[in-house]
Amino acid sequence: MKRTYSHIDLNERRKIARWRLSGLSVEMIAEKLGRHRSTIFREIKRNLFIDTAVPDLNGYYCVTEHDMARERRAKLRKLARFSHVRQLSRSVRSSCQRPRSGPTARRTAISRGGASRVGGRIS
Repeated sequence: MKRTYSHIDLNERRKIARWRLSGLSVEMIAEKLGRHRSTIFREIKRNLFIDTAVPDLNGYYCVTEHDMARERRAKLRKLARFSHVRQLSRSVRSSCQRPRSGPTARRTAISRGGASRVGGRIS
């Protein structure tokens, strides 16, 4: 079965903020939005604003959280934005390929008939 996935949008964040202020449980919020409760917990935890200087300002602010989420998604697209980073990533991945020598290559050679075992040793 194919899964569908969508980011939490600004309207849903507004609803979460409003329902949190009214005292609704995370389970009820998840049910109303049609999302899993872990998604709502993660959203609140990830985007909770905490101010140690003025604790009265602590909370979940939907517009601020929406901007933070957009910035996080933009950071993930560095490979698309910067060609030199993409090139570097490709070169690192290609240099990390496993060399064809050692025990794995010997086992492959044995299975293909290119080498044989004599007295527990590969010849």
